[in-house]
Amino acid sequence: MRSAFIYSKRPRLGIVIGTYAAVPHIHLQLESWRRFCSDIPVLIHDDFSPQRERLAVLANHYGADFSTNQERRGHPLGDLQAFVSGMEWAESAGIELLIKFSRRWIPLTAWHHELLD
Repeated sequence: MRSAFIYSKRPRLGIVIGTYAAVPHIHLQLESWRRFCSDIPVLIHDDFSPQRERLAVLANHYGADFSTNQERRGHPLGDLQAFVSGMEWAESAGIELLIKFSRRWIPLTAWHHELLD
């Protein structure tokens, strides 16, 4: 009988968070990540905002990866670029299942165990 699952074992997870200059939101995201799922690699992707240097410092402080566009893409394309950058980052890091977080979604519990189950 064929399995209903895509993966034969637990996939390696990764998280990408897209943003434009939302330093307080990203700070909350990273604090939640540190508390509940710091074993999952995370990428902060910024749409070439004026706060990109602050975001890079914040990401470095938490041990997260950081990327930024080379120019401002605007809301729709900037958000889509977070997916593209996230997938490229995931491929280079051996991540099989990439989760895209909104910068406004702050997990309050460890959520990833249930996802993997």
